[in-house]
Amino acid sequence: MCNMVCAGQIDTATAQQAFATDWIAAYQTYYEGRKRLNAKPAPRQPSPSPTNPACPIKGNANSKGARVYHKPGDRDYDRVVMKDCDHGVCAKGKHWFCSDPEAEAAGWRRARR
Repeated sequence: MCNMVCAGQIDTATAQQAFATDWIAAYQTYYEGRKRLNAKPAPRQPSPSPTNPACPIKGNANSKGARVYHKPGDRDYDRVVMKDCDHGVCAKGKHWFCSDPEAEAAGWRRARR
């Protein structure tokens, strides 16, 4: 609270009155409130891409260029965003598949995670 008074965020009289009246509430209001204000926001989760209900398996190329497919429930399934799709083929070489055998026959492998 001392720093807040020195920075001009609250006046001295208000700080003294808050501590004299109920120092626990003052601590919670000024210190805990400041921690929340200074806290880093939670990392933004990617929004799940719309699922093709008939063919829910997503295929994309990983950072090494390997063609990998992800099934619903896989760790990175929601991170693979399918955009600009036409007949199962999407932007950046991504694909929708209806089954594991279909994806594997096309040369894709299952994600390890």
